[in-house]
Amino acid sequence: MPEVMKLNKLGSFTMENLGQSKSAVGDFMKKKKEEQGASFQDQMLKIVRTLPKILKYLPNDKAADARNFILSFQYWLGGSSDNLQNFLLLLSQEYVLDEPIADMKIAEPVEYPDTGIWHPLAPKYYTSLQEYLDWNSRRPDLAHLDKNAPTIGLVLQRSHLVSGDEAHYVAMVQELESRGAKVLPIFAGGFDFSVPVNDYFYFRGRRSCVPDWFCFGWWPCSSGSP
Repeated sequence: MPEVMKLNKLGSFTMENLGQSKSAVGDFMKKKKEEQGASFQDQMLKIVRTLPKILKYLPNDKAADARNFILSFQYWLGGSSDNLQNFLLLLSQEYVLDEPIADMKIAEPVEYPDTGIWHPLAPKYYTSLQEYLDWNSRRPDLAHLDKNAPTIGLVLQRSHLVSGDEAHYVAMVQELESRGAKVLPIFAGGFDFSVPVNDYFYFRGRRSCVPDWFCFGWWPCSSGSP
C-alpha cells in the first residue's frame, strides 16, 4: 500500500493497519492478496464494492467507522454531484453534528463502470463493444452515413462524464458525426487507458475497429496495447 494512503483515517478506523490486524477488513485484504493477478487497485475496488454490505451487520463502533470510510470512498470514486452531496451528508451526520437529524436522507452510492463506452445520445454507459455498435447502427440520425464511413475513437476521462463536465466531449462527438464519421468514445476512471483501448478498440481477433483515435489528455493510452 502506498505510504500516503496509510494516513487516511475516519473515527477509530485507520488505513495504517489495514491488512495487518485481525479484522473483517484485514481478513478481506489478505484473501485478495492471495488471488493471482490481484493488483492493489483491484483489491481496493473489490473492498469498496463488497465490505459495506458485510460491515453493516457488525455492531461495534470500529466496524461502523470502517463501513463509513468505505462508503465515503464509494461516494468519492463515483464523482457525480449526487454522490458528493451524499458523501458530505454522511460525514456530517456521523462525525460533525452533535445530534443526528432524523429526517436526513442519505442515498446509497451510485456506482459507475470504471471503463466503458459513452455517447451523449446513448441511454446508458456500455461495457460491451458489440452492444454499443448495435445501438449505434440503429440510430436514425446516422442513417445517411455510408456503411463504410470511418470510425474515430476518442479516449475520455470518466470524471468529466459523471460530474456533468462533458460539454467539450459532446461538441467533439457532434462535430465528427456531422462530418460523416462514426464515433467510438471510450473512458476510464484511472490514468492507464491501455485497458479500455485494448477492450474496445480491438475485436476479439485483435483486428482494430478504429483507423484513428485521439486521447483527450496526457494519460498513458498505449501502454501494453498492440
